[in-house]
Amino acid sequence: MITHLSPSQEQELVAWREQWYAIGSACGPSDRETTTRLIAAVYRAIGKPAPAMHFVESPAAALSHLLEEKDSLTNPLSMRRQLWTALWLQIWPSLKEAHAWALKREVENILWEALWLWLMRLVDEKQIQILKQRLSQEQAQAQMFSQPLVFYGNHDAYWIAYYLFCKRLGVQYTLHATKCLDWWASLARSCGWWWPYERVCIVADRPSVHHVDEQRRLHCTTGPAMIFHDGYALWAWHGVLVSKPIIEQLSLSSLRLADQAGIEAVVS
Repeated sequence: MITHLSPSQEQELVAWREQWYAIGSACGPSDRETTTRLIAAVYRAIGKPAPAMHFVESPAAALSHLLEEKDSLTNPLSMRRQLWTALWLQIWPSLKEAHAWALKREVENILWEALWLWLMRLVDEKQIQILKQRLSQEQAQAQMFSQPLVFYGNHDAYWIAYYLFCKRLGVQYTLHATKCLDWWASLARSCGWWWPYERVCIVADRPSVHHVDEQRRLHCTTGPAMIFHDGYALWAWHGVLVSKPIIEQLSLSSLRLADQAGIEAVVS
């Protein structure tokens, strides 16, 4: 059983966390060849043929495509549940058991806080939730977020990093669990959000631009804090989603004087 982290393991933990923060915040188009191969593999894992792949340049473009094609898309919630059950829920008990045998509770708590929670605050709370908020405001008719239809690609970095680092420390997972984790990790490195359907899978690129402040919250005083390749953009001030006029029309001096509560009051 691992009862403590050595000094070298503590250094490796910090480096690993930064590596996976970089993956979770990565910019650039999807690696289409790798993504196509990986998604074909995860479909085959639940007994489904490889889907036709439809790549788009932003999550907004994906939602527009889904709304246009909604009548022809088959049973999205069922497909997502099948994938999540086979590639995550079925391996969860074995992961918990492996951690119970291999990690002292104090060590597991340190890793949970340093990896899962730390990365979740920066990737999930500071990126996924803000992007969801913007998309929901603009596409109120889309039901893509009322039910769990989407996987998050590179934005799944926080939980993937946690389990892979435990494996690096010597925690032994089953072969199936290891294969599934490797699939998730490779998808995190190769693409952004993706929506699985029975015969087609829609995959969105990662942003082309991503600006943050010292606390790594989405932030930019001169333009969008996040831009996608098709021009879709988010404006944010220290992690608060704002409109384009707030950034472009308010003077920089007034923004410097505004505190978080003041900006939120302007937004509301």
